[in-house]
Amino acid sequence: MESERTENVAILVAIKPVDLQGRVVIPTDVRSVYGIQWGTYVEFLVDGDLIIVRPFQPHDACTLCGEIVTHGGVLYMGKLVCTECREDMVRKVSSLSADD
Repeated sequence: MESERTENVAILVAIKPVDLQGRVVIPTDVRSVYGIQWGTYVEFLVDGDLIIVRPFQPHDACTLCGEIVTHGGVLYMGKLVCTECREDMVRKVSSLSADD
């Protein structure tokens, strides 16, 4: 059961049963869009009669690798990036420009 995306309106993607252990399968399309893979933590938020499930990302975690940033992180376009990922990006960009 799918429907089109409309701004500021909840979209029904699927109806899934809860199993005996209380588990619900998140549809493949939803997992793909939100980057949910095996082992990804999700958080549950309750707002009145709504239950919201979304990937859990601590505020102090690197956007790229998910590691907790204790020092040396930078904000890029509002996203936290750890030193290791930043240095890796710089190396990759440098190698691309060296190839030109």
